[in-house]
Parts: sequence; C-alpha cells; structure tokens
Amino acid sequence: DAPLLALSRDHEVLGVREHFFIAQDLPHLLCIVSCRRRQQPAAQPEPRVSQTVAQPAPARVQERSPDQPSRASSGPPADFDDGQRRLYDAIRRWRSDQAVLAGVPRYVVLTNREVEQIVRERPDSLAALRRIPGIGEAKINRHGESLLEVLAPAPRLVETELANEATP
Repeated sequence: DAPLLALSRDHEVLGVREHFFIAQDLPHLLCIVSCRRRQQPAAQPEPRVSQTVAQPAPARVQERSPDQPSRASSGPPADFDDGQRRLYDAIRRWRSDQAVLAGVPRYVVLTNREVEQIVRERPDSLAALRRIPGIGEAKINRHGESLLEVLAPAPRLVETELANEATP
C-alpha cells in the first residue's frame, strides 16, 4: 500500500475498486484508484510530481427509457414468472462456473441482457441461440452446447417443481 499512500499525499482518493480474476491459472488482483489533485492554496506553488497519475475519465451518462432494464440489475426482470426466474438463476450459476473455468469475468461468457433474452426465447438449438443479439460464433463455439444442456431440462424441471409444490 506504499504507492497508494504516496499518491494520497498529493491527491484526494475518491474511490478504490478491486477486481479479482484468474487468467491462465494464475490469480490476479486489480486495484483501480479514482483520484484528483488536492486543491493548493494560491500562495503555495504546486509541487512537481515525477510520477504520472491517471485522472478518472469523465462519467458517461446514457439515457435509458424507464422500461429498459439497468445493466447493473442483480435479479431477474419483474415480469418473469417463477419458472423463468428459476431458469434465469440456473443460467447465471452456469455462467459463473464457466467464467471461473475460463478465468474471465462473467459478462464475457454472457451479459445479463443475453441471459434475459435466452430465458425469454428458450432456444433449443445452436441456430436458435445464434439469433439472440450478442451471441456470435465465438460464444456458440465456446459455450453453445453446454448452454443448451442447461436449457434442455428447463421445461421438465419447472413442471416437476410446480407439481411438487402442489402436492401436500
């Protein structure tokens, strides 16, 4: 933490984000520090810093219609029924497992929006999966068959769970 302490002498630290990932079987911890130069009184000259400090990028604001889901949403859309919610959760668990195995972030395997579309459309073939926006040949080749295995039992699983809930 010595570099962070040195940085904090001349800069106000606005935030620190950590991201843990595994790449090529090696664990990595990435720390992203958002900061800005401290305001100096007018009488004092600004000290020269020999170290280059990255300034935070300006925030990008995207207009979004109220019916468009947030990218940061952590759960299934509100209009999903119980069966769709279970499938949504199952696909997200599968996605997490695939991401860990590949050493990549979950969104590289599938984005939340792609997971939502898969649940809505329930593709039953690689061709149907290919029609979902954002799912191209690379994702089909890497994850298509495995994803279809997750989707295949979905109708039977939901019917079985509903039947079990109805049985006293």
